Amino acid sequence: MNRKVNVDIIAHQAKSFYNAYIVLEQMSNQNETDSDLFTIPMIVNGAFSIEVSIKALLTVFGIEYNNEHNLYILFELLPAELRTLLLKYIYIKAPFPADEKTCYIELMLLSNAFENWRYCYEKTESFSINLGFLSAFANMAVWAVFVTIPSTSDSLIKNVEATSEIAIINESLREYYIKESKIAIDKAKRRRKTK
Repeated sequence: MNRKVNVDIIAHQAKSFYNAYIVLEQMSNQNETDSDLFTIPMIVNGAFSIEVSIKALLTVFGIEYNNEHNLYILFELLPAELRTLLLKYIYIKAPFPADEKTCYIELMLLSNAFENWRYCYEKTESFSINLGFLSAFANMAVWAVFVTIPSTSDSLIKNVEATSEIAIINESLREYYIKESKIAIDKAKRRRKTK
């Protein structure tokens, strides 16, 4: 069961871990000789920003996630219409040809990245990760939170590159949020009437 949480706090934590991911990515790119020093913390922060972002979305839509941490499972808990919108964003942002099948394969590889890479020194097996997909998915997840949650949207939208395709998806996400909010309010009213 989801505890009663403030979605704004979840959203800002997601953005904080995403910011740490971006700083580490920039440091890794600028320092070729020591880039390995930044890779694991970069992956861990990127994966955790995705997890917290998806949990923020699930919380907004009243979807239970219990203590789940697997990114694939969390993403699958989102409504199909919302997943479709989010994948469209990745198709635009991904640094490689992306389609639904490729995204799901990459998401499966990424699904336990936080735990796998945070504790990689304890593991005997090696892990594969597509850093381009991690970047695109983390960007999408944080973007979706800040576009979807009205109280947080102004701070991120100022920083989002507004291509016409992204603007269309922004509007679709907002419309989806409004539609789902109205449905939730109607359900609550019906429950109150039956009591």
